[in-house]
Amino acid sequence: MALVTKSDENTAFVWAAATGNKITQLPSRFQNITSVDWSPNGTKIVTAHSNKTAQIWSAIEGKEILNLSGASGPVNAVKWSPDDAKIIAVSDDELPVIWSAKTGHKLMNLNRHFWQVYAVNWSPDGTKVATGGFDSTVVLWSVDKGEKLFVLRGHLGAVEDVVWSPDGSKIVSTSTDKTARIWSTLTGEQLFKLEHNLPVLGAAWSPDGASILTYGQSSPSVWSTATGKLSFNLHGHTELVNKAAWSSDGTKIATVSKDAKTIIWSVATGMALHTLRGHALQVNSLAWSPDGTKLATASDDKISNVWSVPDGAKLFVLNGHTDVVSAVSWSPDGTKIATSSKDNSAMIWSVKDGALLYSLKGHTGNVLSTEWSHDGTRVATASDDQTVKTWYISGGSSVEDFSKSGEYNFYPNPTNNLLKVSINQEQLQPTSLIFLNLLGQKVAEFDIPAAQREFVVSLAQLQTGMYITKLNNQVRTLIVR
Repeated sequence: MALVTKSDENTAFVWAAATGNKITQLPSRFQNITSVDWSPNGTKIVTAHSNKTAQIWSAIEGKEILNLSGASGPVNAVKWSPDDAKIIAVSDDELPVIWSAKTGHKLMNLNRHFWQVYAVNWSPDGTKVATGGFDSTVVLWSVDKGEKLFVLRGHLGAVEDVVWSPDGSKIVSTSTDKTARIWSTLTGEQLFKLEHNLPVLGAAWSPDGASILTYGQSSPSVWSTATGKLSFNLHGHTELVNKAAWSSDGTKIATVSKDAKTIIWSVATGMALHTLRGHALQVNSLAWSPDGTKLATASDDKISNVWSVPDGAKLFVLNGHTDVVSAVSWSPDGTKIATSSKDNSAMIWSVKDGALLYSLKGHTGNVLSTEWSHDGTRVATASDDQTVKTWYISGGSSVEDFSKSGEYNFYPNPTNNLLKVSINQEQLQPTSLIFLNLLGQKVAEFDIPAAQREFVVSLAQLQTGMYITKLNNQVRTLIVR
């Protein structure tokens, strides 16, 4: 499993969740990293920069693949399309740009907002894009034609976010004008205006699309998407709600607040099921476990807590950071938790017993977010020190490579004891990868066809221990565990 973290020092790193080893650092030569996104297949990372560029990186090798140019203002956010083929960026130049993720060529400019654009999201099927900005408008675009489908006008303040419904037939936009609005993506019509007492910071659709959760004030609200009517307010917090999220089955909502409380709510009744008191300062972030039975929270008090959802009991205190814990996230299989902190580190914890597994150190500034790769095989960390680092899993029966330079690299797969080998330059003639024990005796040999850049070998026949590998004139060490 893998995780990406980003810090105030313009650095991004990718980490191996099983070992805490840094897979790679993405050594950006550009200014501030403003946004990071994984490709849907988990093999690449895109970073956005304040110097009007974005970059695509190999999450396997940590090498820059493509430099995406063409924006005329600082890039505020980047998003991969669901089909992995395109990347959209929004920036201060009011002009969203779509690039080919395969070639890096600019496919189109989306003509334009009238002020800075900060909100962007692909439709679930990847055929449309919604953007929102400081000009108070939401624009729906056809990706195939690069044309505006609809300009959605109605907000009187900056648009903070745009979120598609699960079926793609509607979007909800949130704004500083104290409203959220539901729009038809088929007609461009405003269906409902959801009025609030304070600016709306975020919104989330229920998994079935029947309800919308809005938050940013002391009482988050749940609305019917069929009628636009308020279903209920969630009364219980006394200060600003920092984050709210649905459980995966849509039966519960969790909220965290500046009042240091976490509350789990019943969607059926709108009543609080559990009020979780275990933090001394404001709670910044929350994350449901994939199976919905646990909740993790992160706080200014330098700790994260893991809670049992059925009874509200505190299971573990994740205590190891020395400064504010800004974000928390679960591994896709639910066995680990990653936390990021203003102490310049990220940490990986065991969900089994709350033990600290690995402290991921390498940033020189605040680590503000963590994100697992989609397949859970890598960890990436991003920072404002202008680099991204990638880290590979290496544990159990898997292998671990301690060097990343030279003619070839190792990329272990711990689930089936397979070793992926990547050759940096195409071989004109067939060759072989040779494994030697520490006595210099050959214990295995694998034939590599000419022109083969990547291949996979099985390590099932090798015993636990250290080996020397040879490919042509290059020698690498390898540990099999």
